[in-house]
Formats: sequence, C-alpha cells, structure tokens
Amino acid sequence: MTGSEPTVLQKPLDDNLNVIMQRFHHTTDLKIRDLQVAHLKASILYIDGLIDSVRLQESVIRPLLHMSPVERELIDFIMASVIEATDVSATYEFQELSDGLIQGKAALLLEGYSKAIIVDVAEWKERGIAQPISERAPRGPILGLTEKMTSNINLLRSFIKTPDLCVETSQLGTLSKTNISILYIDGVVDQEILKFVQKHIDSLKVKYVPESRIVEEALEARKSLFPLSKTAERPDTVATSLYEGRVAILVDGTPRAIIVPSLFMDNMQAPDDYYTKYGKLSNRLIRFFGFFMAIYTPAVFVTITMWHRSEIPDAVAKALLPKGTLLSPIFEMLLLILLFKVLIDITFRLPQSVVLLVSLVGTITIGDSLVKAKLTHPFALIIVAVTFLFTFLIANKVLAAITILRVAFLLIGAFLDFPGIIVGSTLLVFYMVQLKSAGVPYLSPLIPFKPRELKDTLFRGDLKKLLNSKHSYTTEDD
Repeated sequence: MTGSEPTVLQKPLDDNLNVIMQRFHHTTDLKIRDLQVAHLKASILYIDGLIDSVRLQESVIRPLLHMSPVERELIDFIMASVIEATDVSATYEFQELSDGLIQGKAALLLEGYSKAIIVDVAEWKERGIAQPISERAPRGPILGLTEKMTSNINLLRSFIKTPDLCVETSQLGTLSKTNISILYIDGVVDQEILKFVQKHIDSLKVKYVPESRIVEEALEARKSLFPLSKTAERPDTVATSLYEGRVAILVDGTPRAIIVPSLFMDNMQAPDDYYTKYGKLSNRLIRFFGFFMAIYTPAVFVTITMWHRSEIPDAVAKALLPKGTLLSPIFEMLLLILLFKVLIDITFRLPQSVVLLVSLVGTITIGDSLVKAKLTHPFALIIVAVTFLFTFLIANKVLAAITILRVAFLLIGAFLDFPGIIVGSTLLVFYMVQLKSAGVPYLSPLIPFKPRELKDTLFRGDLKKLLNSKHSYTTEDD
C-alpha cells in the first residue's frame, strides 16, 4: 500500500475496485463478479480457491439477483434480510476488506456506497482427523489435532463440555496475519499463568508466523536445555492440562497445541498411564531410569574403560573391554553416537516404504564393518544401542537436552573421572532448580517440595482423587 492510497472506501465503485486490485497487485486469482442489485451496479470480490463457490452462489448471488428495490437503507437491508449466511459484517476500511478476502471471505461493493459487506464463505483445504504420530498410546482416543485451528477447537470442545472453556483469538504478524488462540477454563486456570501467557503473546512482534515454534520461544522467555513449554498432538492431553489449570495455545496451521507451564515431571507421564490399571508405579520408574541411563551410560562406560580398567577382573575385561581397537574409548563412543544419530535422522526423511530396510541394513552393515575394521568392539555397540533405546522412552519431550547432556557427561567422565560426573550432576540439579516455566519452578512439586502434588509424579495416584483434586502451582509471587 502506498502513502497516497486511500484507507477508507469511496462511493464510486470503480475507484474502490481499482484500489483493491492495486493492493493485491492485480493477482489473477482475485475474482470480480459483476451484477445488478436493486437497479444498482454491484461487484462481488473473492479469491479463487479459498471460497466455497456453491455457498457463494446459494447464499449471496442468488438472493441478490432476486432482490427487489427497497426504500430503506440498502446495506442494512441486504445484511439483515437478503444474504443467507451465518457470518455477515460490514466495513468502511480497505484494510479490513483485504484481510477478509485473504481469510476466504467474499466482499460485496455497491455503486454509490462507501461501505462493503463481507460474507464468510471460506472453504479451507485440510486433511482429515487422524491418529497422532508422535504420541501413540495402546489405549485411549486415537484422535489427533490437525492444521486447522477451528477444527482443533471443535475437538477440544467435544472433550470439555462446559461454558467455562474460554477461547481468546488474536492475530500475529505484520506482513501475513496468523490466527492464534489462548484456551483456558475459567475458574480453574491459574490466573498468574494466564497473565504470563497473555503478556508474552501480546508483546510478540513478527512479520509472519510460519509455525508455532516462534510462540514457544516467546513463552519460554529464555534459552534453556530443557523445554519450558510442551506440545501435544492429542486433544485428550490438551483437555487434561486445561482441567489442571494450565493454559493451551493453538496456532493456525500447526497440528499441535502448546501447553504451559511445562514441568520436568511431565516428561515422565504418558497418555496411557490414565487409561490402564497396571503400571501406576513401574511405568514412571522405568522412564526415570531410562532418562538417567540415556544420559550417563556412555559416560560411565568411557570412565571405567579409561580410569578403572585395572580394577575390573581380567575375565570380565577381556570379554567386555577387549584391547586392540584403533580408536580410544572416548572417540569410539562419539563415533557410534554420531552414526546412530545420523541413522535416526535418515529414517525421518526417507519414504516410509524403505525406512525399515535402510534401518536394518544400515545398522547391521555399519556395525559389522566397524568391528571388523577394529574401530570399535561389540560391547561398545551394545552400550550405544541400549542408550538410544532408553532415549526413545521420552525422546519426543527432552531429546535435545538428553543429546547435549549425554555428550557433555561423556567428555567430563573421560577427562575428570567419576568426581567430575558427580560435580557436573550437582551443577545440573542447581541449573534445573532455577528454571521456571510461566513463572512456575521447573522441578515442582519436588523442588520446592509440595507433598499434596506428589500424587501424579513418581506414581499415578487414584484416578478419582486426581480428577477431583485442585492443582496449585508455585509462581514467582508466592
């Protein structure tokens, strides 16, 4: 838009059409349908491919063509008595009209009127509701969120049947506007968390929003090894979080919801914990064990090999830690970790039909070749394989943190022995203690210790008590 371009509609129809065409740079998919309305020249504008042509014909064009002249104010009469659509509004401004066209709406302009009627006839293309990809569970709903925000809100309302579910929708982006919605349950939500979310989203100024990650970074408010906001593809997970007093954020075009606060203990939970009778304690303990094993196993192996080999019985050392490899233990571990990481990354980029073949052949071939070339030995391969298996227990949640910490403690153990690992672990705990998600301590309810909140941490407590209990969060104002 140029500085000399008018901002409000004019009475001459042709002048308004010229301004709109200039705003859209005469794009060929901006269509203009000319017609006569009550003996007046009129035009309907829409962007081809964004509207439902049948709805436009039946609810707008046909009623207008059969309309008789009236003596009352024409625009108000058309909106109230002629157009057969659920969402009808009027505007005097070119900016609002342009935004409506981009959102899949049609605009009606009349000769002699500086006011336009905007009708919602959008038909956005979207994929059907399918099973969530990264949060599969043996029991529970198999629905997943989609890229269409209105469909996701519809799904959530089917899980949360209460008028207290509030949706605050706004737009982000100065160049391209993207709808973003804040969801919470009034009377349940923690008000400090809600204010935190509203403040940080209102302060976010970007040209466009390609994906929800930019919103996550705004909510996390600082750089951190651990995610200070969590994402969910399952509507039941989002609904449960809202019942707990948290806040969910939906970004149009992203098939995931952002949930805050995100606490460390959330990483040890899974959707099927609440749908099965067994595993109330064992599932959580296994995930805790897997988290520590995924970080410390390579470090412990390298530390023992480099610093304490002489303390191991000869029979065990010969079987598990044979000599004769070309690489030192630290470089051996780093090489294997790198190769496994490359193989995992490849599986996400290959066609699904060949993923299994490449994974099996690549793993077997590379492993066998490395052993024969004396770059590594079988037990080291087993160590790395077990490490990555434990990683997958909670890979979708803290994968970045596990990857960085694994390499960090590997190097610490190689150069500083077990005392270095102990000191590093202590510093890690101190680091995690000072982290906050939406003002809530990251290690809560362990640090600070809140006994009443432990019923869904190391074990899954009685479901009736969980559902009826009120969750409280320790915020910065406490």
